[in-house]
Formats: sequence, structure tokens, C-alpha cells
Amino acid sequence: MTRKGNRRVRSGCLTCKARKVKCDEGKPTCQRCIIGGRVCQGLGFSDQTRSSQLQLVQPRNHVLGNTARSESRTIEFFSKVVAPTLSGPIDPYFWTHIVLQFSEVEPAVRHSVMTISSLFENRRSPDKSSALAIQRNVVALKHYNAAIRQLQSPKSPDLILTLLTCLLFVCIEVLHSNSDVAIRHCYHGINLLGTSDPPEWATRFLMPVFRRLSLLPFYFGDSQPLACCPALTQPSPTITSSFSSYFEGQSAFERFESETPVDISPATKISRIWPFQLYHVCTVLSTVIFTTEETDYDYFIPNFKEMVKGAAEIAGLRTRPMRSEFHFEMGFAPFLFFVAIKCRDFETRMAGLRLMSVLCAAQESLWNSHTLQVVAQRIIDLEHGVTAGEHSAQYNSLPADDVRVRHFVVGPVKSGSEGLIGREISFYMPTKDGINIKREIFSMKRLNEPLELEGSPGVFTVDLATETLPMR
Repeated sequence: MTRKGNRRVRSGCLTCKARKVKCDEGKPTCQRCIIGGRVCQGLGFSDQTRSSQLQLVQPRNHVLGNTARSESRTIEFFSKVVAPTLSGPIDPYFWTHIVLQFSEVEPAVRHSVMTISSLFENRRSPDKSSALAIQRNVVALKHYNAAIRQLQSPKSPDLILTLLTCLLFVCIEVLHSNSDVAIRHCYHGINLLGTSDPPEWATRFLMPVFRRLSLLPFYFGDSQPLACCPALTQPSPTITSSFSSYFEGQSAFERFESETPVDISPATKISRIWPFQLYHVCTVLSTVIFTTEETDYDYFIPNFKEMVKGAAEIAGLRTRPMRSEFHFEMGFAPFLFFVAIKCRDFETRMAGLRLMSVLCAAQESLWNSHTLQVVAQRIIDLEHGVTAGEHSAQYNSLPADDVRVRHFVVGPVKSGSEGLIGREISFYMPTKDGINIKREIFSMKRLNEPLELEGSPGVFTVDLATETLPMR
């Protein structure tokens, strides 16, 4: 005979459950436990309730958050592809950690990240006019406007959020190739950081980025005087100037030696070589800044050689098969370009030119690497006599002073029906009677393709005839 069982009750206090008796479910303690003189352990949670409670305390996904699937994919692309490359040779911590962390809690930052990710992915797309590329541009514009609206809300954003979004807006405008707007954002951010009393966090993480971006108004800004930007100063780290005894100095060195790893990672090597590139450029420029003689650069050929040596070492550490399309901050392009146009040792300047194809992103901040390569190669061709059909080129000696390019200017060439069709490059060269302007026009296709520099020298044909204009 089958035993008729009662319905099992899953509710009740933990003590009654353990004793397998019916609980009256009194709160905070049940009457059965009170009458029996037992300690009531309180009401438990059902399995469903417990699962729900545990789910509430699980941390949010740092990258995806609670966005829709399409937005999750855009943020994921920023996290995995965009953020690690935006800073170029600089430590990407600002983008990979700080920006992503703020995007989780600040809508303005999140919308800006969505914009940057969409614009960056479009740069990697071979077909800029495809339906998908157009859709990304629409998404980028939508999120950019949303970020601006967030900052225009009645609640005034704090200083850190304002400075951070200012940096992101600079990046967006650089991706849009809106140099004037990007420089205005730089001015505003630098002024705000220099005239306010920023917290220590902003001084540590945001000021270094603004300090590096201050080069943009210096090189590309002409609408405002540079003097309007305050100097972004920061206390220098304390360094021991002397030791009281030999043993104290030896002990300090031994501590340093024991902390230095034997196997240095590629990122560490790059971070150590990069400051020396800055050092050599500053050494040369600070010496020749008040001179008009191009031959003065010849004294610094050893510095140029060291720059090429360091860049070649970094090129040997590269593991990515393709070079990046975009770096938000300045990379190696301006440095190697400086070597190519101012170092008159042929082998050294050609080595610098070749390394531009390996190390430089297609665009580094407001510097277009392809345009710099074309300009550098033409200057080398002109100064060393490397022209089609000419056999008197000077490879083993420094070019004479009267054939050296003093200055150059790059400007757009537009057509009414086709828009921007190329670039006009004017080279200023000395003559007996004054200065000649040698003007050459290059198609946009030529300027947007990396140069093939396997052979030496690299000669290419100018798309349109050159024009020489004497200036007296």
C-alpha cells in the first residue's frame, strides 16, 4: 500500500528545517523555537531567491556593461583594438584603463568612446563609401552629439570630467581631420588645467597627456598666440644629489641593480629608447634655433645616427604585421622626418626614411606620415641630385650649401567638381640672386600610399610639371 505523503514545505527557519518540523515562520524568530528554548536561525531563502540575490552582487562586465549588442561590440573593439594603439610608443594605460573605467560611470565619456571606436574602425575599412562605413559615421555623429549634450546639462560637470572629455574631443576632431577645432580644444584644456587648481589625480594622469598635446598649437596653430597657453609645470621627482659615504652609494646602486630585470620586455625597451629620441631632437633644435645656416646641422650627424639606431632597435621588436592607421599622440613620424630632411648624410637619412614605413602610423596626431614621406624623399632627391636620368648624384658626400632646401610649405590643391585632388609642395632653395620657390603638385593617391623604399635611392615621378619662381 502506497503511503500518502504530505506536501513538503520548503519555507521556515533554518532550525526547524534541520529538525524537520513545521515552522510557524514567525519574525524575527518563530514561536516553535521560542517555546522549545532553541536558537532560531531565522528564515532562509529559497533557491530562486538566493540565486537572484547572488546575481545582484556580481560585478558588471568592465567592458560591456548593460549596453545593447551593437554598442557592446563597439566598446569591445575599443578595448581590444583601439585603446592599446592610440598612444603610439607611449604607455597606453590612460586609454586601456582610465578611459574605460570612466566610460562605465560617465555617459559623456562612454559616448565619446563610442565615437572614437566607430571613427577608428572606419579608418581601417578599405571602402570608405560602403553602407557599413556610412553607418559607422552616423553612429559616431550621434554619440558625439550625445556626449556634448551630457556636458551641457544643468548640472555642471566637475573639473576631472571636463578635462577628460576635452582630451577625448581632441581625439575625435583629429580623427575627423578638423585640425582647427582640435587645436581649440587643446587651448581650452591647457588653459583650464593651467589656471585652475587641479586635484592630484588630474596632475598625475591628465597633465602628462595635455603637456604632450601642447605641441599641436605650437606646430599647427596660427589663429591664437602661443603665449596664451600657461606652462604646465609639475614638481620634479626627488633625486639624491649626493651620498654621505662610499658604502651608502654602493648600497643604493646594489639595490637598483637587484631590481633591474635581466629580460626586458619590448614595451620597457621602447619606453627607454623613446626619451632618447626626444633628447636628441631637443639637443639639435635648442642649438640651431637662432641660426640660419643649414650647414650647422652637420655637427649633429652623430645625434641623427643615434636616433636611427634607436628607431631600428624598436623596429626589430615589432610583432604586428601591419602598421597602425592612427595614433592620437605623436609617434616616430616627426622624429624620423626630422632626420630625413636635416641630416645630410645620405645613408643615415635614407635609413630614417625607410623606418618611417615600418614604425609610423598612417596618421600620428595631426601629422600625416605619407605626406611627410613624400616631402622627405623629394628633399633628399633635390639635395643629392637624384633625378630621373641623371648620373651625377652625390651619395658619398654632404650636399653643398647652395642646393639645400631651406623651407617647405604644403598646401591643398582643389578642383571645383572633385574637391581635394592633391597637395602642392613648395620648396624654398637658395640661388645667387635670392631664393627660388620650386613648386610641385602630387595627387592625393600618391600622398595616401606608403612609399616603396626597398632600393636606394627612391625616385618617383612628379604628377605635374614643376615651376620655379625667383624671389628677389
